[in-house]
Amino acid sequence: EGETSEYDTFEGEAVKGPRQGVTRPASTAAPAAEVADAVAALDADALPARAEELQALAVLRRGERDEAAEALTRARDELARLERSEEAAQAAQAKASLEAQIQELAERYARARLAQRVLRDAIARYRSAHEGPLLARANAIFPALTCERYARLETDVDERDEDVLIAITADGSRRRVQELSDGTREQLFLALRLAAIERHVATAEAVPVLFDDVLLESDDERAQQILAALAELATQTQVLVLTHHRHLVEIARATLPKRRLDVIELSETQASDAIAPPADATVEEPATVRVAVPTPTLADELEAALVGGGPPDDFGEQQTLL
Repeated sequence: EGETSEYDTFEGEAVKGPRQGVTRPASTAAPAAEVADAVAALDADALPARAEELQALAVLRRGERDEAAEALTRARDELARLERSEEAAQAAQAKASLEAQIQELAERYARARLAQRVLRDAIARYRSAHEGPLLARANAIFPALTCERYARLETDVDERDEDVLIAITADGSRRRVQELSDGTREQLFLALRLAAIERHVATAEAVPVLFDDVLLESDDERAQQILAALAELATQTQVLVLTHHRHLVEIARATLPKRRLDVIELSETQASDAIAPPADATVEEPATVRVAVPTPTLADELEAALVGGGPPDDFGEQQTLL
């Protein structure tokens, strides 16, 4: 009687005594036999030490509780002081001002982006309806040169409001010039050159057009398409294509009708003799050799040039591709 049992409470909590077992709340009534067994198992010599231990723990917990309560009070006081301070009022005012500025800027940005999109769409529609003849012709040539892998060309405005050229693939993807492969870029520039040459021929005097290794970046399939485009240009002006790749000559023979193609092979000896006279030869004014040819072929004209003569008198319209 008066001793702390296994089921006594401390600070409103169930306290476990020296006996190891299941702890029950103090408010729970225990059977008399169980209580008797618990009392009988108590070690009277260990109870004072256990009581001192629990008292020390209680003092520690009370100290921690008091310190937490004091910290909470100080925090609440500091919060109340800050809410009443001038700094808090200024911070709240600055916060409200920044929020208003953010909302205004967000609305202006949204309006500007929408206006930019509407303007770009309007420019695209106008260009599509009123695109220049050069781009319109290149638009017809470029798909053929790429074997229909690209559908058309468009102009657009980049992030710096500068005009850029866009290639549209057959599946609708948009590619800038720098995003194209080397071969496709060459075919794009060739399409633009052909369009420019055709426009020049239509508005000014026709002059011979020389292409040097224009098929270098193209596979055989695209080379066929390029040769067909050059043959079409040859119906308007003279077209010369220089190459040292013999397989391209075979592709040209297989692609173009014989009457539309002149193939001239130049040996190194012929080329050097045509360029420089012998070292011991006396330099004289070359005699002009003129041969009347009603409709000369390009092969005839080149042959005449190699032997030092000028063009025939009757410079007829040339419709073959060399």
